[in-house]
Amino acid sequence: MTINNGVIALTQCYYIEKLWKKFNYFDVSPVFNPPDPSVSVQKNKGANISQYKYSQLVGSLMHLMNHTRPGIA
Repeated sequence: MTINNGVIALTQCYYIEKLWKKFNYFDVSPVFNPPDPSVSVQKNKGANISQYKYSQLVGSLMHLMNHTRPGIA
């Protein structure tokens, strides 16, 4: 929450940054949607992600979406 000239603004940036840091995704590269159709998709050769950690992250983002921005949920 920020206060500027008597106006109160609520932002979700802090919560989202906290989630990215908690799940070690803070320094990942952004992905643009829709993807460029000229770029071919390759199989991920990185480390597997825990299904439990993935569901925790998705659930946290859904909580943010549903409880703070129900208009866009």
